[in-house]
Amino acid sequence: MCEEFKEYKVFLEITGVNGYCDYKHCVGQKMEVSITNTGGLCGTFYASVLSWITTFQYGGNIPFSLFQGNDKNTYNIHCPDAVNMVTARMTRQFHKIWDEEELQRMMEEAMQVKE
Repeated sequence: MCEEFKEYKVFLEITGVNGYCDYKHCVGQKMEVSITNTGGLCGTFYASVLSWITTFQYGGNIPFSLFQGNDKNTYNIHCPDAVNMVTARMTRQFHKIWDEEELQRMMEEAMQVKE
């Protein structure tokens, strides 16, 4: 089971700004993001791509990435502001495989919080 539970670090690099970004994102800006860390990404942009971040962080693949000519570790994402669109390249790097002990510890901690 744990062999399959891999975790990755997810990075974004701003690759385009069409118009005026109110959050002041600019081309070349880089950040690390996760399901619990926006990394400085605009909240609206973050909310719109959180499902893709989650997928990448926990080892899932995005089939559309292949249609864009990318490998399975790269995906291009877009801000929901169609007029002032910001685009970014999302990449991931392997971080760790969760072992049985770590999973057991986390499950026990979660059960204590509920009590």
